[in-house]
Amino acid sequence: LRDSNTWSNYFKIGFPLYVASFISIIVSNIDKAWLSHFYSKDQFAVYAAGALEIPLFAMLSAAFSQSTFPEYVRLLSANLQEEAKELWINITRKVSYITYPILFGCMLFANTIFSAIYGPSLIQGLIIFKTFLLIALWRNNYYGALISASGKSKWISFYSALNLGLVIIGIIIVNKFFS
Repeated sequence: LRDSNTWSNYFKIGFPLYVASFISIIVSNIDKAWLSHFYSKDQFAVYAAGALEIPLFAMLSAAFSQSTFPEYVRLLSANLQEEAKELWINITRKVSYITYPILFGCMLFANTIFSAIYGPSLIQGLIIFKTFLLIALWRNNYYGALISASGKSKWISFYSALNLGLVIIGIIIVNKFFS
């Protein structure tokens, strides 16, 4: 059994990441909740079908990030911030070498992929699907890795909450613009 100080550290570092994960789930679904309230079921179905993020990109990013996390911690503990940053950039580059060609192929064959998943009845959602594919350009690494590895995970929660606020403001602005 570990001492109470260790458990306190786990909670101090882990709980903000839990909160950030919870907020992230809200952020990734708030658009659908908003649209389901203000638009018809048909409009919502088109959007919900198109708002599909292919999980492969996040999975690759997580796999690479998780495997290098101990190295980030070691480098940051040794006060080697530049080396940690360089490692993070190299991992981002390596993941991009894998994800960008897949993303390009998905964009090239988006019509076929989308039609195979949803059929022709929801083809209006194709432009939304392509937009969500573009979001995958930023799914090539875990952007909070260095912050988490430095033990400052409360900042991840702060940025997640800020992101939630910005998403809500963005939804309100877009809704007013298109209403």
